[in-house]
Amino acid sequence: MEGAQAAQSELRRSGAAGKTSSDDHRSTDFETSVGKLADVALSSPEVRQAKVEALRAQVDAGTYRVSDHSVAGSILEQLRVRS
Repeated sequence: MEGAQAAQSELRRSGAAGKTSSDDHRSTDFETSVGKLADVALSSPEVRQAKVEALRAQVDAGTYRVSDHSVAGSILEQLRVRS
């Protein structure tokens, strides 16, 4: 979560030299999006540490498997959310 705050702060500090008004508008939109994402991340419930550790152990052991159907479904859902 600190990383999100640092990224947001860095975006605010970045200089405007050489930017056009179009760049400023895109930059502002990007900063707004990053700010919203940071707010969501910071307000999300804490990660269940035991679950993370179990998944990490599976990944490290090479036994973690995800179905192709699950991956495809997640990709489609992300595309739907962005539209």
